[in-house]
Amino acid sequence: MFDLHIHTNFSPDAHDSLQDIVEFSEENKMKTIGISDHYDLDLSYKYTTNFGDPMLYLEEIENLNNKSSVKLLKGLELGVQSYTDNNFFNGIFDYFIYSVH
Repeated sequence: MFDLHIHTNFSPDAHDSLQDIVEFSEENKMKTIGISDHYDLDLSYKYTTNFGDPMLYLEEIENLNNKSSVKLLKGLELGVQSYTDNNFFNGIFDYFIYSVH
C-alpha cells in the first residue's frame, strides 16, 4: 500500500508530527509513504501558506528516513499560479502535487 498525499504539522490542515506518521505507518506495515505538505509559492492570497525553509523540512524527513523501515518520499503539495516558478525545487524532491489556486 502506498499513500503519497500525507500532510503533517508542517501544514495548517494537519496535526500529526512526522514521527507520529512514521510510527503509524510502521504499525500498519506500510512500505512507502509520501510526505507532501502545503507550500504555496505566492503568499499574497489570504489562505496561502508555506512552512519556510524547505531544506529544514527535507532534513527532518531524511533523518526519519534513515531510522525507519518505511520509505519516506519527499513531496510537496505545491501551490502555483501561472506566473510562479518552482524550478529552484528541481531535483531535491521526489514528486509534486500541483495545486492551482
